[in-house]
Amino acid sequence: MKYSLPMQEIRDRIHGPGVYHTATRMDVDSLTSQLSALEKMAVNRHPKDTEEAHLLKLEAAGKQLMKRRSMMVERIENRTRETLRDLDQQIRNQLGMQSTPYGQEVRTALRQMSVQERETAIQKAIERKDGAFFKALEEAPSMLSGMDEKAQSDAVYRFMETNAPALMSQQNQVMDSYMTSMSALKVPKRAVQEGINPDKLREIREAEERAVEAQRSFESPVE
Repeated sequence: MKYSLPMQEIRDRIHGPGVYHTATRMDVDSLTSQLSALEKMAVNRHPKDTEEAHLLKLEAAGKQLMKRRSMMVERIENRTRETLRDLDQQIRNQLGMQSTPYGQEVRTALRQMSVQERETAIQKAIERKDGAFFKALEEAPSMLSGMDEKAQSDAVYRFMETNAPALMSQQNQVMDSYMTSMSALKVPKRAVQEGINPDKLREIREAEERAVEAQRSFESPVE
């Protein structure tokens, strides 16, 4: 078993300043340390342990590692959702993406335009940083603006990317770190699956059951 090194190499690709990236790196570091400890256990059997006893200890340690991994996955996923939600709100606040009484009129006007006229109107709204215009687009079904859903979401994304590039870059960094951390957290699962022989464990369990049954037979009263 030697999986902790590639896990560390993946972890080193988690870049970015701020609390999110630091906390995510620390989570991956913690699990990497636990995986390294399991690897050391695998190659350093206690002299009083039989091979079977050693394998059972590895199985128990592997289960603990998997439980810890599940907790880390949930923690990182929750942190990612919260961070992205906060950044999205910052973007909307910065760009003034608030509902107005004129949203329906904006959508009606767009629906009555040709495709080229609509694209021109959208580009001009981007240039004048018209947050209310894009809020009107996204707060109702795309068909009410005469657009398909992808065109609508693309327009909103272009507006945000053009006028709040720093915050959008932060969002992209968060997603990159999230995807990288999930790749790193696949390593312990693979290590446990590949490093502990399930056939051997099954043999040990069956032998234990036979031993228990033999003990019961021995201890049962003779008629």
